[in-house]
Amino acid sequence: MEKVISFGVQLSIRCTPQVDIDDDYHLLTYKGLAALSWITRHCGHVPWILHADDDVFIDIFLLHINMREFDVKTVEHFFCNALTSHVLRSGRWAVSHKQYPSHQYPVFCSGRLWILPTRLAPKIVKAAKNEPFLWVDDVFITGILGRKANISVIGDPDGFASESINASDIGRVLAWHSVKDRQRWWDILQR
Repeated sequence: MEKVISFGVQLSIRCTPQVDIDDDYHLLTYKGLAALSWITRHCGHVPWILHADDDVFIDIFLLHINMREFDVKTVEHFFCNALTSHVLRSGRWAVSHKQYPSHQYPVFCSGRLWILPTRLAPKIVKAAKNEPFLWVDDVFITGILGRKANISVIGDPDGFASESINASDIGRVLAWHSVKDRQRWWDILQR
């Protein structure tokens, strides 16, 4: 019996993606690319990738309804809250001119939540091999690498994500950031 348990634990460890990277904003791009690489190798049979921050509350019922509308075999884009932004040269998200010489980022997904057909993940991973690294993971993975891999970004800023949750949002907004009292909202969502 112990050999079976030991084998099961080893199998579980071997099947779990592990990357030895410190928890730092400047290293999130490496974590994201490692996850996409692992998904490419082990999850090709899964139709969609959903990337979400740990403080995002998702209406999984609306997600299911929305995703049924798309043919995963033909979709060529990220679904997300699409953003445009000038490159910030000071503050927490500062990027030097040497790190990224342009003044404007390409259209990219807010990192809180994005969805991508799994079959497109290898294109992102491949694009990363020849692209100068940028530590701003949202911009690099969904914007720069997405553009290089010919994967567009489409989004609905009103219906994709919101800062605060209201009962009138249920069935209309896909996700919320930093929701307090998650259990109460989960109970409301299930009605």
